[in-house]
Amino acid sequence: LEWGTISETNNYGFEVEKSPDEPTSYQLILNSFVPGHGTTLEPQQYSYIDITATAGQWWYRLKQIDLDGTVHYMDGIAVDILTGVSEKPLPIAYSLGQNYPNPFNPATLIRYSLPASGQVSLAIYDVLGREVAALVDARQESGYYETEWDATGFSSGVYFYRIHAGDYVDMKKLVLMK
Repeated sequence: LEWGTISETNNYGFEVEKSPDEPTSYQLILNSFVPGHGTTLEPQQYSYIDITATAGQWWYRLKQIDLDGTVHYMDGIAVDILTGVSEKPLPIAYSLGQNYPNPFNPATLIRYSLPASGQVSLAIYDVLGREVAALVDARQESGYYETEWDATGFSSGVYFYRIHAGDYVDMKKLVLMK
């Protein structure tokens, strides 16, 4: 779960509650407390991962607690968990890892992460900026990915790989040595 505030007044923190199937009879998730920022005019971002969730639909709501003990409840949201909770939480930021091995011959592995679903393109370019291989050009769900580039048939030298996902763009260098 991710949420944000525009400003805060006497915010002690948040507790996360959930209910199965319908937005009634919420139960506190143990150890779900997320500290607030007291009083601030700055926007704040928060997140919580429910490691107890199982496959199905769950309703979640926030219980915001003031420093004086006053409690405010946010409206609930429905979350469909189709495959359960993996051991590795979903990424919170876009990233493009350095290929491994580097230098390589003839194949190398490229890893990247997507915090949101969307169209992804990952391509290889030569030093003149010409695209020489398209590794990914598809819509992908949020998560961690890896793809291999088999450079059999390519000349030794320096190449670049570039990812474009949503507003995120990154590029890294790789070296093919035969």
